This record gives sequence, C-alpha cells and structure tokens, in this order.
Amino acid sequence: PRSRGAASPPHAGSVVSSTTGDASCLLVVSSRRAPPSVDVFLLVTYLVTKIASLLASLRTPPLLLALASSRQQHRPHPHRPLRPNRHRQRPFALLVVGSFGGGSSGTSGSGSGDHHVGSIGDSTITFDTARPGKATSSTTNDTMRSVMWFRKGLRVHDNPALLSACEGAAAVQAIFVLDPWFMTPERVGANRVRFLLESLEDLDKSLRAHGSTLLVLHGNPTEVVPAALQQWKCGRLCYEADTEPYGSKRDTAVAAAARAMGVDVRTPVSHTLYDTKQLLAKCPKGEPPTVYNSFLKIAASLGPPPKPEAPPPAKIPGPMSAADDLVAGLLSSGVVTGHGIPTLDALGYPALPVGQGFPARGGETEGLLRLRAMLGRTKWVGEFQKPQTSPTVMWHPLGMGSG
Repeated sequence: PRSRGAASPPHAGSVVSSTTGDASCLLVVSSRRAPPSVDVFLLVTYLVTKIASLLASLRTPPLLLALASSRQQHRPHPHRPLRPNRHRQRPFALLVVGSFGGGSSGTSGSGSGDHHVGSIGDSTITFDTARPGKATSSTTNDTMRSVMWFRKGLRVHDNPALLSACEGAAAVQAIFVLDPWFMTPERVGANRVRFLLESLEDLDKSLRAHGSTLLVLHGNPTEVVPAALQQWKCGRLCYEADTEPYGSKRDTAVAAAARAMGVDVRTPVSHTLYDTKQLLAKCPKGEPPTVYNSFLKIAASLGPPPKPEAPPPAKIPGPMSAADDLVAGLLSSGVVTGHGIPTLDALGYPALPVGQGFPARGGETEGLLRLRAMLGRTKWVGEFQKPQTSPTVMWHPLGMGSG
C-alpha cells in the first residue's frame, strides 16, 4: 500500500533501472492484470538486452533478490466449483539485481561504502553491504507531516520517538499538552510543576538548536492531539509508550482517534529499559514477580537493554507553519484553551522564590550535567558508596570533585 502523500508508483508493466557509482539496481514491476506470459516476456526481453552489460561492470558477485509473485489469476479447475478467493490478485513481482563495490559516489552515510541506494519515484531501496543479502526499504515523502508528542521523555538525545517522527518526514512539529487533569494544586505540587516548566523551557531551547520548536498546548490531550493532527493534515503521530494507568487509557483513546483518520501511530518504548509487556509475557500467569531475584531472572532472559539511540538530525524537518497559525484553528474550535509555557502563578500556584524548594533545575541540560558529574566521581562509583548515602539527601551539588 502507498503511504500518505507518496508519489504514484511506476505504471503497470514498467521496467526501471538505477545505477549509482558501483551500485546497480534493476527493478521490474509487473502488470496488475496482465497474464503471466506478459510478465515473463517483459522480464526476459529486458534481461536479455541489459543484464550482460550490467553484470559485466560488476566488481563483486551479484546480489539477486526476488520477491514472488505476479498479480495473476489462478485458473480454476474445470470440474471444481469456483471459489471467490481463487481469483484474488497477488502482490506484484519485484526483481532486483545488483552488485556493490566500496567507496563509490553512490554510497550514503559516512562514506564507508556500507550503503547503496536505488529509487523509484519517492520510494528508496537501500542495500546494506555490511550485512550481505539484506535490503531494506524506506520512504522519503515530500508531503509527510509528523507530530512528535512529548510527555515524560523531555529530551532530544536517545529519543526513538523523535527519530521516528523525523524519518522521511517533510515537516515535524513537537508538541506538549498541558493536561488540566494534572495541572491542579490538589494533585500536583508547586515544586513538581516548576520542575516541569523548567524542563519544557530547556526542551524548547534544545529543539531550537536543531531548527525546530516546542509548541505547548493547553487542554485535554484526547481532544487536542486528534484535532491538531486533522487541522495540520498530519500523517504520522509519534510518542513514547506510557505504562501508567491514566497514561495508558489516554494513549489508547488518542491512538484510536488518530488511526481512524488514517494516521500512522508509532509508540516506541524508551521510558523503561525493557518493554513491560515483554516482561509480563515471561511471568507465570502474566503476573509480575514479588521477589527481586525472580525479576532479575526474567529481565536477564530478554538480554541486555537496547543501546542508546543515535542523536537527532542536525536539522529537524520543518517547520509546518508559524506557531500562531497552527494554534489559531485549535483556539477558535475551543479544543485548546491556551498555548505557550505558563508561569506558576498563571496555573494557580504560589510563586516559589529562587532557592526555595527542590534546588536542582529541571531539564535535559541539567540532567546530563549531573549524570556526567556523578560518573566523574570514580572513587565513589568504584567503591559503590551509594548505599552509604543518607536517605534524606535528595541531591548533590554539581562540581563535587572526583571523590
């Protein structure tokens, strides 16, 4: 199936070839309704005239990848009743012939000669010569718009949802929805809210360093996110999977509304080291263990946690439009009650003077500084002194030295 906004595929019965440097690709797309003899004729005719000259220039043994079968009808048996499914069309045939040399102008990535690319319209086929015999397909789409919905993982590094939103997209809009269910003094205290607002300011700064911005919308996420997808004409929604009951219920409602509009919903796991669903599947009767050693055995059965993701692109695709233009329709519909990062006072919280409350500032920048500083305490880490920490010590000043 075609992805939203993708260019039209080659017409039925067409033959397309692509050569880039040392990488050569040959693709034959069969007719949708032509009989098998036409498919064979197209293939044989083109191969006879081209394959000799194509393979003559190869420096390494060719790679042949054939995906069966042609779009043809099965001829029913003359003495058997006709079954509707016997005339169902099959996927079209795709034949790729190629070879790969190193260090050509047709490589992508770091120039190490590991990847070679051929394309049909906007569809790209990438051959990974570091893993012989493997071919992966991706789609570059000049009209694909993605929404990256931030929630807990307020960071740009090691963020698989952000990478997924950027993949093949023409524009990406990052959003955070201030949920009124949380933003009440009775449910969430001032310290926690201030930490959140500081984290949002830091995230916006980090996104701006990559050519993007964070749009903070006020309202119910189950209404705001689907409305934004529809008004902004987006074809993809990405967010980090949430395991908490409220978050799970909210996400189920948002995902259902998005998919009903034909939106591609992607929810990678990154808030936890392991996918909790995979862990529970390993548990007897699907119930989590109550003993720590049992938990360790189950976690070990899944192998090491995934390694950190690659950094985000230096230039995040986009923007879609000016923030005011994106918000205008949502405000007029009443779905969004406001936008922008508010102050504590605007949310009904008393102001917290500097130095009062939790002293560490919120945000990815502060978090990475503190992580590096703690790992820099080699003696403290090497001697495993953490259990000696007083339980009342909530934080440690930065610049604590190597001890």
